Amino acid sequence: MRKTLRWTWLLVLAAVLYSGSVLFLRWRQNRAAEEDAIQAEAKADREVLDRLGGGELKILMFYANPPSIPRGGEGLLCYGVASAKAVRIEPAVESIAPSLSRCVKVEPKANTIYTLTASDAKGRVQTRSVEVTLR
Repeated sequence: MRKTLRWTWLLVLAAVLYSGSVLFLRWRQNRAAEEDAIQAEAKADREVLDRLGGGELKILMFYANPPSIPRGGEGLLCYGVASAKAVRIEPAVESIAPSLSRCVKVEPKANTIYTLTASDAKGRVQTRSVEVTLR
């Protein structure tokens, strides 16, 4: 009976050690996969941040849609800025604010050059212009 108990304990101990090593190896693999996913996400975040100016003031876009409108018609001025504290369009259009992507309606009475000015908290300024022509 004692011999059987001794071998049983050895088998139980071997099973516990085997199960523990399997669980530990799976935990380590999952941990490595999680770390890889975190690094991939951080890389993607850095790429997006770089495209948006890397934390620096940047005019991402400023265009007229359509660039040529019929007399008495209306069009859109679309803009996008990154890391801006304030934006304005001259000649003045409706009230605007910093945005990654926004369009405002315009109804020019003549060919008009619109200028977007963006500024950040450090006092840096960027400008870009677009012309809307009448047909």
